[in-house]
Amino acid sequence: MGEGDRSSLGELRATISKEIVRLQAGYYGKGPTRAKTYIVEDLVVVVLEESFTRAEKTLAERGEKGCDRAHPPAVPAADGRRFHERRGAGDRPQGPGVSV
Repeated sequence: MGEGDRSSLGELRATISKEIVRLQAGYYGKGPTRAKTYIVEDLVVVVLEESFTRAEKTLAERGEKGCDRAHPPAVPAADGRRFHERRGAGDRPQGPGVSV
């Protein structure tokens, strides 16, 4: 992998992280404090930190059942479609092995 490819991959990861944070903040009213994107072959994983709302944190602190379940998806299908419609074709992430 050349220097340009690594730079493009880094930019792609940063773009994915920023957009996931923006989408979650728009949907839940609060975004995570940190996001890191990993890309391995055709798999993309975004790890979010501190993504719970104040209400969710309060319930967890009180020991409410069900608070330890996985966080619901940040981007329901309708929001995902709206995200792609809003972005222009030239704005879409591009790089080795990326298809949108």
